[in-house]
Amino acid sequence: QSILSNDMFGLAHRNTCFMQDNDPAHTCNKVGKWLEINNINWWHTSAASPDLNPIENMWHELKEYIRRVVKPTKKEELVVEY
Repeated sequence: QSILSNDMFGLAHRNTCFMQDNDPAHTCNKVGKWLEINNINWWHTSAASPDLNPIENMWHELKEYIRRVVKPTKKEELVVEY
């Protein structure tokens, strides 16, 4: 709730529509109630939709690069320490 209160409260006082994917972490009852109580206008979209959420395309490309180029065989190969 503190994240909602600190980062999103300004949306209640603007002519804005908040967009989120319907990932279960974003749609729990507490979040829905907070959005309603604070009069946040939000747009329901499908969960992990690459058409409506460009970050999903980036994650796909990163996973494919790791799978095709890096080809790790164990978790330690994914971690790089500087």
